[in-house]
Amino acid sequence: MKTRPRVVRELQHIVTDPLDTQAIGQLLRELRERIGVKQLELAATINARYQNLSRLETGRTAREPTLSTMSRYVEALGWELVLVVRPKGRARKAVARKD
Repeated sequence: MKTRPRVVRELQHIVTDPLDTQAIGQLLRELRERIGVKQLELAATINARYQNLSRLETGRTAREPTLSTMSRYVEALGWELVLVVRPKGRARKAVARKD
């Protein structure tokens, strides 16, 4: 599966609530659709059932998706999953000033 050059940096989104399965699913679906890959094709690539991908993309999963699942999903599309950990609020500003 090839990534297409027209998919650019603009896909960077911030999911502020890691338990918001609908926001995560929407981001994953948007990435897959922009690249032009069908759910069935992606499911075959990552050895998953397309019904499970559909539930993941709609946020209708029985539990939150794991980092491993999301990583396999995006890597199969030629992207990487990046996890950013940073302080909130005032602590973030204080850390920023130290640099």
